[in-house]
Amino acid sequence: APGVYLAVKVLLQGALLDPLNPTTPLPMMRDSLRTRAQGAGYTGEFLPGASPYGGGEVVSNAATRFSDAGNDSPVDWVRVQLRDAADPTVIISSVAALVQRDGDTMTVSGGAKLRFLGPNPGDYFVAVDHPNHLGAMTAAAVNIVGTEINIDFTDINADFWHIDALYDGAEQVNMGGKFALWAGDSGNRGRMVFGGQDNSVDLIFEAVDQAPDNTLKFPTYILDGYRNEDVDRSGSTIFSGQGNDVDYIMNNIDNHPSNPLRLPTFVMPEQLP
Repeated sequence: APGVYLAVKVLLQGALLDPLNPTTPLPMMRDSLRTRAQGAGYTGEFLPGASPYGGGEVVSNAATRFSDAGNDSPVDWVRVQLRDAADPTVIISSVAALVQRDGDTMTVSGGAKLRFLGPNPGDYFVAVDHPNHLGAMTAAAVNIVGTEINIDFTDINADFWHIDALYDGAEQVNMGGKFALWAGDSGNRGRMVFGGQDNSVDLIFEAVDQAPDNTLKFPTYILDGYRNEDVDRSGSTIFSGQGNDVDYIMNNIDNHPSNPLRLPTFVMPEQLP
């Protein structure tokens, strides 16, 4: 069939975080959203059956697609983009996909090859993003011809596109010897910042503070559901207390390789053009 085919591997830092031991990455991504979706009867509260990117991709049978499949169980939605080889600010085509615990992406029907219907085979930059993780892109255009092209965003020896040399090697975060997309862009703004104006933490506070059932406005209230403020993809947005989503952002900014002075106001921009 016509179109462009691609197999993509990517990890989400949030799903590799262990709330009980946040400094040691898990060997495999958690599928907390999936297990909670299963427990809730696939209502869409914890893992929506339709793409959160608005592209129209829909899982035909959530009970089947979101069932436990071991390392191939779905963790969350990601979006994969083909970008123009001459001007990578131009998005030629994008596809929403489910990312599995092992990092492999799959189509809404369970296929391993993502299919881009519009474009012809050729050279494209390949980018991947997620609503509350910072996206990443190949350092150069990739010749995508045939159906056997694989892009591994988890390879720490691979080069990725960066805004400038300050971020070279820090486009993603090293999680136990594999690259993962940085977690903490709670506002889907294309950047992460702990302190200062328009920071990523205030959004978590506001979500918890203004939750309809948190009438007493407890900062320790746990807000359940599929939300961008849920940094670690646990299905719960937590501002204060064990497993809170704020500390992850603080740790990422404090330990960022491009922030040697450990400034809390350091802004980590998404490494996409």
